[in-house]
Amino acid sequence: MTKLKLFIFLLLTTNLTFGQKIDTRLSGLDTEIENLLKAYNAVGLSVAIVENNKTIYSKGFGFRDLENKLPVTTSTIFPIGSITKSFTASLLGILENQNQLSKKTNLHCTFQNFNFIMTKWTTSLQLKI
Repeated sequence: MTKLKLFIFLLLTTNLTFGQKIDTRLSGLDTEIENLLKAYNAVGLSVAIVENNKTIYSKGFGFRDLENKLPVTTSTIFPIGSITKSFTASLLGILENQNQLSKKTNLHCTFQNFNFIMTKWTTSLQLKI
């Protein structure tokens, strides 16, 4: 039993010593997010920050089910609703910024699988930013 206690103590000590350190750039982030939840009467959200293909911050805030007080976790799945429009607009802005497309770009030339039933629409549709 003593060996087991010693092993657990060493395991915990090692984890605390060499565990993930909080990035100083993120200090105060938890408080800021909690304040935003209160300010907007939001029920819950999940945040992940990725840098150089590594998750440097991941945390759930608030509740995924307010009635049953079930917390949001980093694994909570949220319905995305119409947010894909925002992602698409952001992507188009990034591509324009990188000179990969412009306001006069024919969408079919850039996105070959982008087709309408009417060929005229497919070949004449241009991006409007």
